[in-house]
Amino acid sequence: MKFSSKQASKRPRAAPKSARTSPAQFRQAAASGDPFAMEALGFHLRYGIGTRKNLKQGFYWLRRAAERGLRSSEFSVGVCYSFGEGVRRDKKRARYWYTRAAKHGLPDAQYNLGFFLENDIGGKKNQREAVQWYRRSARARDPQALLNLGNCYSEGRGVTQDDRAAVQLYRRASRRDPAAAYNIGLCYLEGRGVKRNNQRAKQWLTRSAKAGFQRAARELKRLKPK
Repeated sequence: MKFSSKQASKRPRAAPKSARTSPAQFRQAAASGDPFAMEALGFHLRYGIGTRKNLKQGFYWLRRAAERGLRSSEFSVGVCYSFGEGVRRDKKRARYWYTRAAKHGLPDAQYNLGFFLENDIGGKKNQREAVQWYRRSARARDPQALLNLGNCYSEGRGVTQDDRAAVQLYRRASRRDPAAAYNIGLCYLEGRGVKRNNQRAKQWLTRSAKAGFQRAARELKRLKPK
């Protein structure tokens, strides 16, 4: 059984550079309607950078910045709704904000939207559309998007089944995601998309296991001669 990324929502990897200075510098500009100051102030408050952490106020300012079209704020508002941070959890609203940020070209939002569409979260399931968003995120080399897109090709979900395409995507994802290396190991064991080769399967599984992926370690143990 191949592994899919089960992470429903990526979180912002880091606050913008503008959010690494004092929040006092942005309060007046934010109050005057500057969306970039709103975003910076929102990140300060959300993460407690230079001030006491306040999720509700952080959400308030990020939401105001998002309403003015800043894609990183749109994404962050989606994350807030996904996890109930500073606002009541609401998957439908999360999907709305991920959609906005995804259409504005943010790879993490494109992945999240694909995941929501694939797993019937916050709205109707649409496997074909999920593939389209995974593919857009994969263009930015997002490892989870590459992994899940590979599984879509492997299983023929929302796209024509193609084991070779799946393996190619797993290889690209494996540079940063041990789950993809695990999937390549299974492909070599089963002869799917590649010629069956137990030695290469063990190499990929070992690589995955050394990176801390427990399923690979269990598979290696199962393959050991008794």
